[in-house]
Amino acid sequence: MKTYDKNRKKTPRVIWWHICCLGIMVLSIMLMKTPVKAATSGVTTLQTNKTYQSYDLDGDGKKDSIQMRTSQSGYKMLASVYVNGKKVYNMPNNHWWQSAGIKMITLGNGKNFVYAWMEGESMSCDRILQYKNKKMSTVVDINNLMKKYQSKSYVSWYPSNGIKVSGNTMSVKVSSMNWTIAGASFIFQYKYKDGTLKRVSYSGVIENSGVYIVDKKFPVYKKAGSSLVSFTANYGQKVTANKYYLKDGKMWIKLTNSAGKSGWIKALTTGGGKSRSPLFSNAFYAS
Repeated sequence: MKTYDKNRKKTPRVIWWHICCLGIMVLSIMLMKTPVKAATSGVTTLQTNKTYQSYDLDGDGKKDSIQMRTSQSGYKMLASVYVNGKKVYNMPNNHWWQSAGIKMITLGNGKNFVYAWMEGESMSCDRILQYKNKKMSTVVDINNLMKKYQSKSYVSWYPSNGIKVSGNTMSVKVSSMNWTIAGASFIFQYKYKDGTLKRVSYSGVIENSGVYIVDKKFPVYKKAGSSLVSFTANYGQKVTANKYYLKDGKMWIKLTNSAGKSGWIKALTTGGGKSRSPLFSNAFYAS
């Protein structure tokens, strides 16, 4: 009867067999597909001309690389977005842009959108982009939201973030030089639906609007688009503006007087060549 010696040395064949098994295990682990770990929701600033590889941009479960490349053409800055080494989006070059930037917007469900911006003297270009089917497209052209009702606008990042994320909803604070009430911040909300971002409501909140002194008599209506008058704003009266309604390119602003009565007026599409609002004596435009 053979006995087994615990202290005897392993033969080269046994050692080689163990090495082969270990190698197969290591190779199997290396070849396993590692799922993309969901990023924390919120807004993250990315540096220009630097490549980031931590985001799944199209939702296919694989990490993509993204970079905003900037260059100078004379006094004008140019900017383009690259995904996986390929140029997929050019920012507009119709102005003397002086700076540019990019931020990643991550929703609670892990979906990623890109906020890209450029700034020049008295001008801003702010867009929210989505990468899908190997193409980058504009989801929200922020500066065109109230285009004919303002002289300019931009996403405000002071004193708090201009874009905030809560679950699958995103709010954007747009500072606008509005023809009706001059400088104020308009809050737009978007929600992830049907594979993209869509506005939550046609109405929204106006912030940092102040108190306005009526410069001429005009009617204030009960509802946006209504012909029923809620009250008449008379010369010298004080009113506040706290809400807006924007649908199909038509904008209304809600006013409240000192007596607590409220109603809506149609937003102006021009300042009439003046340095202030035609309706309010203290609503001055900034250049």
